[in-house]
Amino acid sequence: MTTALGDECITKKLFADDLGSASKPIDTAYITNIVPPPASAPQGLPSVLNVDDTAIAGQEINMSATGVISTPQINKVGDTLHIVGKVGVGVNPVDPITEDLEVDGNIQVDTSGLGKLVFYDKSAGHEHCEFDGDDDGANGGQAIIKVKEDGGSVQTAMAIRQDRRIDFDRIEFRDLTPGNPILIGQNTDLGPYGQESVGLGENCGTNNSGIRQVSIGFNAGRNNGGSRCVCIGDQTAENNAGNFSVNIGTNAAEAGSGDGAVVIGCNAGRTQADDNCIILNATVSNLDSAGTDRCYIAPLRQNQTNTDDEVVCWDNDGGTFELTHSRLKPGIFQINASPGGSYSASALTKTISIIRWTPGSPGTFIYNLPNTFILNQGQRFIIKSSTTDPTQILEIRPQPGQLIDGSTTPLQLTASARSTAGGGGSCVELVEYSNQWFIIAAYNQTV
Repeated sequence: MTTALGDECITKKLFADDLGSASKPIDTAYITNIVPPPASAPQGLPSVLNVDDTAIAGQEINMSATGVISTPQINKVGDTLHIVGKVGVGVNPVDPITEDLEVDGNIQVDTSGLGKLVFYDKSAGHEHCEFDGDDDGANGGQAIIKVKEDGGSVQTAMAIRQDRRIDFDRIEFRDLTPGNPILIGQNTDLGPYGQESVGLGENCGTNNSGIRQVSIGFNAGRNNGGSRCVCIGDQTAENNAGNFSVNIGTNAAEAGSGDGAVVIGCNAGRTQADDNCIILNATVSNLDSAGTDRCYIAPLRQNQTNTDDEVVCWDNDGGTFELTHSRLKPGIFQINASPGGSYSASALTKTISIIRWTPGSPGTFIYNLPNTFILNQGQRFIIKSSTTDPTQILEIRPQPGQLIDGSTTPLQLTASARSTAGGGGSCVELVEYSNQWFIIAAYNQTV
């Protein structure tokens, strides 16, 4: 029997107790069939498999789509699989693998109830943050973000509920790049935006907003906003808000506002709000300005219900600081007098009272002045007795406890010449001041 086969040998049968040795292993063996087949599958990976540069340079483990890496104990509780180096996982991870772990394809985490993705600092011995998935409702889910407080525990920062409601433990927006605008809403990315401006709402401040402009609401401050202006409301100051202007309310200053204008209320200054104007509107109707440096307020409570020309009064003495409009300009009122009759004036009485007498009826007609406490300070009354009959007397009385020229004595007007004391005569003008009446003028009737 030949003991040396040479470099090549063709034989039908080969009998050997051993093929190769430890010092001379067989490099390559081509075997079509093994008879008899092995009693069990070949041993898989060992319990510990080291694949690194210290073993064989460039050593890899490659699997087909159906391949499985397993060790006898890999599925038992408490076993650990350690992989040192960069790992690519997925359908077809592409070299080079640059990160510690790269995944090509989708990831599904199967949990029953709460599942966590935790970022943990082992060297410091504490968690940084975690992303949780948990049940919400009967069969809904929620996503929870938790962070560790400095010196404290891990707390929920935000939760997205099954109905897409977002719960925040605390909201604080910080711009990591100083000067950038803060924008929330549809189309707020159109720009350009002013430095440090704020936009909250669809289309708000989307075209040339001013420096530090604040726009809140649909189309608020949309086009060409001024520097440091405020636009709050639906379509408020949509175009050309003035520098330093304040515009609040639906359609307020919609066409634009002047520099320094204060425009508040629905439709306040809708088509015109000039520089340095104040427009306060609670009527819903349009209230525009007609020039610069003006103040408009509507509504304003009417202190006297008449249609004569009126002026605005500011109650600073009473401490209410209320603006009212009052009839301080003349309004003529006629009273038909007869002896024994009387008339009681009020804050509603017009400032000029003409007393017309019934001819040939002697006697006294009483005119009761209004209570000074219900009048605006400086209110004037002119009382004119139209008679030429010296037997017809008009007596003007103050309210109980109130004075005329320091006296409670009624004032009488006749057709005769007035006395130096102020009584008599046919016409008198009085003014209210500090809850008293003072005679400004008294003179004779001329025929």
